[in-house]
Amino acid sequence: MSTSTIAPPSAPAPPTRRGRWPLVVGILAGVIVLLAAAMFIYDHARREQIAKGVTIAGVQVGGLSEADARAKVERDLISELNKPVRIHSGSHHWTLSARRAGVTVDAANMVSQAVDASRQGSIFTRTARSRS
Repeated sequence: MSTSTIAPPSAPAPPTRRGRWPLVVGILAGVIVLLAAAMFIYDHARREQIAKGVTIAGVQVGGLSEADARAKVERDLISELNKPVRIHSGSHHWTLSARRAGVTVDAANMVSQAVDASRQGSIFTRTARSRS
């Protein structure tokens, strides 16, 4: 009778350095993709928000949404423009209202231009600008 012997299983070979590189590169690529996706989502969520530091005719609108900025411009700027202006020329004096002078304010257009200016540049510059 012959006895068969079963050899003990051999120990797995230790991982080589070459085997780790694909894992490291894969993890690094995954982190880069996640960061890019987060930056895209952040930028997209702020697409209708005016960049910090933007003013319209002296009215600070940076950081506001389009609707809030329009309301603030209408409230602050138009109220100032509705005040009468006194004109003096020699001995003559006139009081002129904005309506009589034909002064109009297109707040929607001004805010739209501010939003458009806030969207200029690359996704990287917009993200950096909004974080500072």
